[in-house]
Amino acid sequence: MDKIDSIHTLASTNNLNLNLKKSVEIVFVDSTRRRQVQLPNPLYGIPRASSIKILGITVSSHLSVSAHVSSVIGRCVQTINALRILRLHGLCNEAVHCVY
Repeated sequence: MDKIDSIHTLASTNNLNLNLKKSVEIVFVDSTRRRQVQLPNPLYGIPRASSIKILGITVSSHLSVSAHVSSVIGRCVQTINALRILRLHGLCNEAVHCVY
């Protein structure tokens, strides 16, 4: 609880509010190490996550963005498929370009 109090004090000093309901903890670990790393105890009242979304980018605890890349590729595939269906139903290239 000491760490949370210090973070709350820092936030208050800078005219910010700490919303514990929207807060999560992530511990970044080096995935290249062969041995198991002892993780610190979780912070009281804050859930620990293995990946988080920061400014629209999903980052894992191993500093990997592969989940983010997969989701971007999935959204692109959906968009391309929708444009292909529109073209199959007779929309010309200019109209498909405007839809895009």
